[in-house]
Amino acid sequence: MTAEKMWELSGLTGEYDAWSFGCDPNGLAQLVKDGIKTATCSAYLWYELEGEEIPKVGEYNIILDEDENAVCITKTTKVYRTLFKDVTAEHAYKEGEGDRSYEYWKKVHVAFFEEELKEIGKPFDENLELLCEEFEVVYKEKEDRPITTLFMLMSVDGKISTGSTDALDYDQDLPQIGGVKEGLHQYYEIEQTTDLWSFNTGRVQAKMGVNEKDMPSKTPVSFVLLDNNHLTEHGIRYFCALAKQAVIITSNPKHPAFQVREENLHIIYQESLCLKEAFKRLKNDYGCERLTIQSGGTVNGWLLKEKLFDFVDVVVAPVLVGGKETATLIDGKSITSRNALSELGVLKLKECVVLEDSYIRLKYEVVR
Repeated sequence: MTAEKMWELSGLTGEYDAWSFGCDPNGLAQLVKDGIKTATCSAYLWYELEGEEIPKVGEYNIILDEDENAVCITKTTKVYRTLFKDVTAEHAYKEGEGDRSYEYWKKVHVAFFEEELKEIGKPFDENLELLCEEFEVVYKEKEDRPITTLFMLMSVDGKISTGSTDALDYDQDLPQIGGVKEGLHQYYEIEQTTDLWSFNTGRVQAKMGVNEKDMPSKTPVSFVLLDNNHLTEHGIRYFCALAKQAVIITSNPKHPAFQVREENLHIIYQESLCLKEAFKRLKNDYGCERLTIQSGGTVNGWLLKEKLFDFVDVVVAPVLVGGKETATLIDGKSITSRNALSELGVLKLKECVVLEDSYIRLKYEVVR
């Protein structure tokens, strides 16, 4: 997308400047788009030598990638001058690069300015005057995939099951617990109001017995199932009977779904699973605009790392479960370095509803 087109789509008015970062333009543009990089700096002497105007608070900038495609629009919120040696750890963190530490910032910027200043035969020293800018993203192109909401029932300590074995399950176990069963109906009532496309996993559905259940009545809901080896042919036919549209995402070329011939059954086969690409196909091939996600903790962790959550909507039951092997809302591999902090999901609370019988509902927007 060109800068001109993005500006037109944004609905913003006034003037703007369009530019790309001089070092790693694609990587830094993505950090800006994701809300991780909210500051930058440059050598002040270039403004003097080249007669450029100093950036001003309130100005708009369109950030480009290395091919001059528009990535996002930012608005400048702060401009100030300082010496290199006086740059703060707070500014280094806002620049969003590496592990976001001052030490990392200093290392890469010393190298950058040393190379840049060679062009005019000037040595680098820490008294170099910098122009620092801070900004916020005010517009970015919408993802070419469904808008997603992670909708789950969880305990106060974040568990989504009563234990670590397939024999234990909220649907079967919470109705047996006094003080919890009384308000449980509220979760199921809210569930009935969620999107008409639902994402789940074959493992979870097999655990719920779809491979053995009698054929259900048709519903207006379409189901997307990530599965390689948990659903049987009966389980596939169960969802064909239940769903308006049934979509299987699999990397198993011998999946039972290939043996089923139903008009409403669709298969997204990938040699190597890529949920980002699969979600694009859901929108472009099957018309899925909004998708409610109700998968297990491991897949939720995968979706988090792929930045595929837009909203989080959780109903919290008044119970503590415990157990480090028990599935939580988000599982999967933990990060082991500050370099991976960008993989975390930052949320903005949109609504907190106190329900009956000590249940609460928390609704968040995923900021990045």
